[in-house]
This record gives sequence, C-alpha cells and structure tokens, in this order.
Amino acid sequence: MKLTSIEKKILNTVQYDFPVTAKPYKAIAVKFGITEEKVLEIFKRLKKSGLIRRITPIFHIDKMGGVSVLAAAQIPDGKIECAGRFINKFEEITHNYVRDHKYNFWFTIMSSSSNRIRRIIKEIEKEFNAKVLTFPKVKTYKRKIAVKF
Repeated sequence: MKLTSIEKKILNTVQYDFPVTAKPYKAIAVKFGITEEKVLEIFKRLKKSGLIRRITPIFHIDKMGGVSVLAAAQIPDGKIECAGRFINKFEEITHNYVRDHKYNFWFTIMSSSSNRIRRIIKEIEKEFNAKVLTFPKVKTYKRKIAVKF
C-alpha cells in the first residue's frame, strides 16, 4: 500500500506530536486543513489495510510494576501473515516484525504479570506448533519506538 502525502504527515504527527486534547483527531484535522471525518476515514482505511493495528501509548511498563519481553518464533514462510494476524489480537503485544533469521518472527509483549506473558506464549506455540524464545527486558537501549514515514 502506498501512502499519500497527507497520510504520511498524519502518521508522523500521531507518532511524534500527538495532540493531548479532548478532541485529538479534530486538532490533527485543523493542523492539515481537512475535516475530522477525513482524518478518521484515513485511520479506518489504514487499519483495514493492515498498515496500522491501533493507536495507543506505549508505557514504561517496568516503572509501573509490570514486565516486558522480546520474543522470537520460528514461523514457516507461508504462515507469516497468519501469525501476524493471530499475534495482533493480543493487546499486550505492542509490535511485531519479520527478520531474515532462523527465528524469523519477533514481537514484544508488555503485561502486568509474568503469568499472562507465559499464557500468551503458550497460545502462540500451540497455534503455530512453534517454539517461542523469550528475552526479558534487562536494560532500555532506546527510549522511543517510532517509524518515520
């Protein structure tokens, strides 16, 4: 899917300068000289296309008493898209990506409990008959998750 110029600008605004107001999508619309309905229509289309899954803040879960892990699974090439759809159903999974490696499907999980993370991992392993490796967060190396469009 090719993004339009306005879609790129809106996505960058959402990532880097999200308006903290009662009507953030209206503020974005005003910034770009379009209607709030147009902004919402753009987000619906991007979500339907699979480019975005949701718009949500990502918290420093460890500072809130929670836990996070980086996880990797060996998913057969023909099942990658299916794995993405399955994994995206978990609210605790913030993002996922494919790497050119034996363990080709990587994702992060943030939860209030280690037990919940273990349950999610078991569901993924069962669904794809795949071993999932987990790497608990020990140190923060980058402070911001972002994609520049």
